[in-house]
Amino acid sequence: MKDTLVIEGMEGKVKERIRNDTYFVHQCSKCHRIYHMVYPFVYRKPKEFVLVLGNEKQVGVDEHVYFCRDVRQFTMLFRILEDKADWKDVFYLERILKQKYNESVEFESYDREEKIYYFLVDSQIKAVRSLK
Repeated sequence: MKDTLVIEGMEGKVKERIRNDTYFVHQCSKCHRIYHMVYPFVYRKPKEFVLVLGNEKQVGVDEHVYFCRDVRQFTMLFRILEDKADWKDVFYLERILKQKYNESVEFESYDREEKIYYFLVDSQIKAVRSLK
C-alpha cells in the first residue's frame, strides 16, 4: 500500500480535518455507519516537522520526523506540533491531570501568547498555565 503524502500549503482542508478527528473517518452514504480508516500517511510541514502514521521508514528530509503507531497518537502529536507546544510538557501535564481527576484526559490546544495548555478532562475543558 502506498503512503498518502500531504505537504502543508497544498492540502485544502486536511489540517482542519486532522485537528477535529474526521480525516481518518468515513461515513457510508447508504447506511450512515461510521468507519475508521487507517492507512500509511505522511504529513510534512516544511522546515518544521514530518509526521508519519505507519511503519518506521527512511524519510529523506531535513525536518524532525515523528513516527506514530495509531491515529490517536498521530492526531494528538499533530495538534501539539501545530500549536508549537512542548510535547514533554503536554505529556507531563496530561499525567498530572489524570492523577488529579481520575478521568480521561486529552490535549486540545495550546495558546502560545498566553502560554496556556487546554485539555479535555472527562469532556470538560481545563486550562493549565505553562510550566515555563
